[in-house]
Amino acid sequence: MILPYNFTAEEVISVGRTSRTNVEAVKSSLKSCKECYVPKELPDELIVEFLLACENDVDFTTRTITAHYRLKKDEPLLFDNYNGINHEIKELFDIWSISTLPTRTKENYAIHYFRLESSDFKKFNTTTVLRSALMVVDITLNNNPPDGFIVITDLKLAGLRHLTKLKYDLIKKFFCFIQEALPMRLRAIHVLNNNFIVTQFFNFVKTFLKNEVVERIHLHPSNIIIEDFYEHVAQDCLPKDLNGKLPYLKELSEITKQQFTERQEFWNVEEKLRKECN
Repeated sequence: MILPYNFTAEEVISVGRTSRTNVEAVKSSLKSCKECYVPKELPDELIVEFLLACENDVDFTTRTITAHYRLKKDEPLLFDNYNGINHEIKELFDIWSISTLPTRTKENYAIHYFRLESSDFKKFNTTTVLRSALMVVDITLNNNPPDGFIVITDLKLAGLRHLTKLKYDLIKKFFCFIQEALPMRLRAIHVLNNNFIVTQFFNFVKTFLKNEVVERIHLHPSNIIIEDFYEHVAQDCLPKDLNGKLPYLKELSEITKQQFTERQEFWNVEEKLRKECN
């Protein structure tokens, strides 16, 4: 079954980021995997992404792939029926600006930017937000796999009532997947315009995160000197909202919204690949 990508495994191998030997070793391990929910054959491009995320450790890659499909099987609310054009996604973009930014860092890290645009807690949907974050990962991985990704989120408009809308069990499963099963490494989370509500949320999240992930979370106050932030993410990689060189986040969000539509074939095929194993 062919998963559509805008790159080939051979292109990644040809520049020395991984090897054909590693790809074949993972394929061999998958064929002997006893877990029924793990596909016995995966596209080389997806294997390459996992290898890069696991620093070309074949055994670690195989374990990560196994965790990837186990968690997807166990939590269909997070991973099934992705639809880039349904009403939930349209409503999401009404209250969020979301972008996989077009310029990567010098380390080849992708940047995902999420900004809450409405203080109306009634419109906030935890499930849709978490699903969209995972869908953005798939959009980013469509092109030349990055060596990790950075999340920037601005929750300035989040209020106390937003906490009543959170689904804590689902959030825990989401971060478990991010830590243990994603074919792309999380390098940092930067929270802009931090406030008491956001601090309380991340204090909760930290209780089930690995120490190495906790250390990558940075909460920035509303009075941050923007030039100081450039020490974390270069100005060239940021939108004009942060005095960066890219277009405004609203414009970039419209591009990502279109990418949700364009990636639909991938999500259809990916879910079919999983369901055929169950």
